[in-house]
Amino acid sequence: MAEDEDKIAGILVYYFLPYTAQNIPAIYMKEIYVDENYRGQKIGEQLMKTLIKEAELNNCKQIKWTVAPWNEAGTKFCERLGAKDNNDWLNFELSL
Repeated sequence: MAEDEDKIAGILVYYFLPYTAQNIPAIYMKEIYVDENYRGQKIGEQLMKTLIKEAELNNCKQIKWTVAPWNEAGTKFCERLGAKDNNDWLNFELSL
């Protein structure tokens, strides 16, 4: 969590992925959010740097996440980080 005095400026939620088909430890970033009043101040990048350190401390070789195709700002953020689009897997969901 990124804080500014008593206000939350941003959050990043993640969990560890079990070893699966790739047989390597990884982290899945479930959510990253920066309050609109704090955007453009590199808070998202600071949160990601902290997550990278956490991954390295736990010998994770990947950080995975998804971005909606309509989220242009999110896509640009990922590209600035050096993240690559992974087309090796398909996303499925089951609506109930």
